[in-house]
Amino acid sequence: MSDDDNFEPSSPVPGSEEPRDSEIDSDDEYYNISQDILQDDLDPSRPPSPTPSLHDEPDEPMEDDEDSTPLSPFVLRTRRLRAVLDDLPDQEIEAKLSCVLDVLDENGLDVALFLEALCWGRECAVHIPRIRYARTSFMCSDELPIILKRCLKPPRWNSSTRKKRTKGGRVALASVVVQTCLDTIHEEMRELGPILSTRTATDVQASSLTGFSFPDLHKAMLLRAPTLVTIMNGIHERHPSPIITVTAICQLMYRQNRNFNLLQKTFAVYFKFKGLSAKGFDVLHALGLTMSHSWISDAVRRMSKMTLNELADLVTKHPWILTYDNVVILFKVFSQRLHNLQQLNINSGTAATVYINPKTKPLPPSANADLKAYRPKNLDNPITGAELWDLMGDSDKELRPFYIRTILDFLLNSPEFDLEKYPFRDHQLLEPLERLNGLPTGKDAKWIQRLLGSVNQPEASYSDHEQLITEWLKQLKLMDPATTKDIGLNKDLSSLTPLQLCTMAEKAFREHASSVALNSMRREKASEHDERQQLHTQFARDILPYLTLVRAIKSGDVGLLEALLPTFLARFVGGGNTNYAYETLELISGLKRDWPPAVADFVRQNCWVLTFTGRPESFLSFDQAQEHNIKDVKRRLEIMQVLHPAIPTIRQTTDFVDQVFNTLTRGKVHTAPKKEQDIQKLLERRLNKEDKSEDYLANGVQGVVSGSIPGTWKKSRTYSRNTEERYVTPGEQSDASVGSEDGSEDDIVL
Repeated sequence: MSDDDNFEPSSPVPGSEEPRDSEIDSDDEYYNISQDILQDDLDPSRPPSPTPSLHDEPDEPMEDDEDSTPLSPFVLRTRRLRAVLDDLPDQEIEAKLSCVLDVLDENGLDVALFLEALCWGRECAVHIPRIRYARTSFMCSDELPIILKRCLKPPRWNSSTRKKRTKGGRVALASVVVQTCLDTIHEEMRELGPILSTRTATDVQASSLTGFSFPDLHKAMLLRAPTLVTIMNGIHERHPSPIITVTAICQLMYRQNRNFNLLQKTFAVYFKFKGLSAKGFDVLHALGLTMSHSWISDAVRRMSKMTLNELADLVTKHPWILTYDNVVILFKVFSQRLHNLQQLNINSGTAATVYINPKTKPLPPSANADLKAYRPKNLDNPITGAELWDLMGDSDKELRPFYIRTILDFLLNSPEFDLEKYPFRDHQLLEPLERLNGLPTGKDAKWIQRLLGSVNQPEASYSDHEQLITEWLKQLKLMDPATTKDIGLNKDLSSLTPLQLCTMAEKAFREHASSVALNSMRREKASEHDERQQLHTQFARDILPYLTLVRAIKSGDVGLLEALLPTFLARFVGGGNTNYAYETLELISGLKRDWPPAVADFVRQNCWVLTFTGRPESFLSFDQAQEHNIKDVKRRLEIMQVLHPAIPTIRQTTDFVDQVFNTLTRGKVHTAPKKEQDIQKLLERRLNKEDKSEDYLANGVQGVVSGSIPGTWKKSRTYSRNTEERYVTPGEQSDASVGSEDGSEDDIVL
């Protein structure tokens, strides 16, 4: 049904209402027009009736029509007439206009009354074919928008005059234009609702909070609401921004319907966990930018519950690693009282993280039995000092190229060397070294991390550890006994060739950063001995393993990490770090002798480093990952168990918003302070007795080969062990946590 069916006469009889003829302006009658009127301009396949009236009541949604298509016979006829009119001189056009005006005067009409009657103003204008044809030609013409634009802003025919521009029909048309825009915008906003709505079941998942982009939203809005988006873009046409346009429209949509909250939920999580106060949060909610403060509190609980449920499912499908560490929080008081005066309010708890690599192959079913069979074989025959000496020699051969490469990198990255302009920058000698045993990279290498709910329980004793493990298993829904059982240069470096640069780096290592160079200096005569140079060499030798360790962790080279173990063992022994020395000895012994190959490979591949992005050079140790999570723990202990599982989702959301608004550069990237003055100041110092450093590495090598550390370690592991397996039910205390009354060593339950 067309809008003409709702026609009402302009002057109805008082007290009565004329019936509407539903048959008027039907499609059949519309095409039943005499040929002497249409001539050859009309085609039986012409589009339906023209644009509906603006003042017909009530307004109904406009139907799509094709009257404005270029092939419309109405448009073609008007264009032909326009072409003829454009060729006429102004005098003839003036005569034609005067003639038309005279005819209007003779018939008691003017232009306004004529157009009012023509545009659905009388019943005859609805069903008389000739009048309908004339109106349709007018409505479909190219001239109609030009006429309306001139009515709103008449042109100046003489720009040299300083007279004000004629007002035209702006005053009369303004309200109509505004109302038309409002009606159109309201209709378009109804179309925007589906793309801005979220589902309560999944609205706090990271995929929902970060699964959109502002450019894509802008395109979707432009497709569904062209008028609204065009107006918003036009307001700031000098500096168009899809982000501002999308945000402003989302504010309007949210104020219209609280279910249109796609952007508000993301902003709520971001602002809440960027430290916005509760009152500031309420202001942003009132402005339609965020959800309410009560919503974010409930959202965190739902995030936590959803994350723990997901994690409980993941740990049943994939191997997983658990780390936990102390978290100490200092509480401040808002007002001092006698009971809290000058008291340090500190609470200690424990935060835990589970790491999962979905691509990791699980250990074979026989791994546990194989491990129990391997270990007893070597308890009385541990790795010897001679074997450790051989390991140190082998690892030194593997580490030497990496030490030299570290020195070469200092040359290539020095201020005097511009690698981008170096003509041999692509030389094979300057290519990165191959990893000894590198972990895979790429999207399939990404690890998943999920935080468990932190608890108000320290990890100070063995009993604390036992209680914590029980708590973690409860959160993972693994406390069922059956489940537990299964479970600086002064010359231009750029002039050197790659071979010369590599030779220089190797010479620097050999003469200024190795034990050979250090021992050679110590054998020099007192008159030729340079104590300062000896300290520089010792520092360079000792720092290279640390720099190589950083490289190995960052690149995921577990082979390089394993090669560093003998060096760090000597360092720990020489420095008197006996606990670290025992741990390193135990690790070396396990990798080389005590563990089955499957267990040793699993430890190398899955227990040292991990990556959350899969990109090269993005690996970090498990301890670093746990410390990153500890850094994000900023809430009271009583809500930790609720908040902490939601931290990964919160972190993804805040990182997403930071990337969109380019706020990552603030507060995270700083100009590196220049170190030249500090180095120069250190070089000018005179050496004192206290400046001499002990050679811990050399002492450690001697201690490993002939010291007491290996013997003490062997003694600490050679005692009787109970081989019986007993799985403790929840609440029951294991034998390992019960002290022996006579002071004898207790059996350890495996």
